[in-house]
Amino acid sequence: MKYYIHQAKVGLSEGGLFIQCVVASVLFSKDDGEHRWLHCVEVEGIPCFYLNGEDAYESLIEEDDEVLERMNDESWVQEIDGFPLGEYDRIFQGLEEQPDNPCVPLIRYVIALVRLDMAESLALAKLADGREVDSIPIPETDLDVDYREGCL
Repeated sequence: MKYYIHQAKVGLSEGGLFIQCVVASVLFSKDDGEHRWLHCVEVEGIPCFYLNGEDAYESLIEEDDEVLERMNDESWVQEIDGFPLGEYDRIFQGLEEQPDNPCVPLIRYVIALVRLDMAESLALAKLADGREVDSIPIPETDLDVDYREGCL
C-alpha cells in the first residue's frame, strides 16, 4: 500500500492569551484513492492527531473553539492503519515495532512538519505536494536524536 500527499500545510496558531501551537495538516490518499486529512496540533511538545475528510487547517490556526470541540469528539485518533499515535514515546515505540507499516513515512513526515524549524517545515510542505510519501527525503528531527540517545 502506498501513501500519496496531495497537499501539506504547516504554521503556528494564533496563540490567544496563552500558548502558541504548531499545526500541520496533510491531505493524503492511499492506493484506494480515498482522500483524508491528517491534522497534528502540537501543544507544548504533545501531539494531538485528527483524521477526517475536512480541511480544518485555518480553523486550527485560528483556534476556533467550536471546530476544536467537534474534532476532539469526532476526529481525534490514537492510531492510523494499525500504527499507534499519541505522545511521541508511544509513536517511536511503534516505529521500532512496526518499521514496515506502510503509514510509517506519513507519520514521520507529519512529525517532521511539527518539529523542524518553521523555514524547514514550510520547505518540506512544498516539497511533498503531489508525491508519494516514500519518495520524500524526511529530515531527522530532534526527536529522532533523542530517541536514538535513549532520552525519549
